[in-house]
Amino acid sequence: MLKQVLRAIKEVIFLLKAIEENSKNQPETLMRLLQQKPVINEEERWLQTEDLVAIFKVTSRTIFTWRKSKQLKSSTFGGTVYYLKSDVFEFRKQQLNGGR
Repeated sequence: MLKQVLRAIKEVIFLLKAIEENSKNQPETLMRLLQQKPVINEEERWLQTEDLVAIFKVTSRTIFTWRKSKQLKSSTFGGTVYYLKSDVFEFRKQQLNGGR
């Protein structure tokens, strides 16, 4: 339980920093951040491109292509691209089902 609380606190701090960085030039990102709850569920954790490279065993260029073609949802905070773990698993499920 303590680990979950600490993870939630870290996520709130992360979101506050992202809100500060993105509040002026990306209002839609700001709204998405404000609507999020602190992470209690591990599936709501943010992943970075390196994590996806390891999960999918593909290059970062492939991840970039998926992101740019809107197949894989992402958010950019302070120049770093992040992916919600639940979105990544949903994308993987769609891949396994033949893209449906």
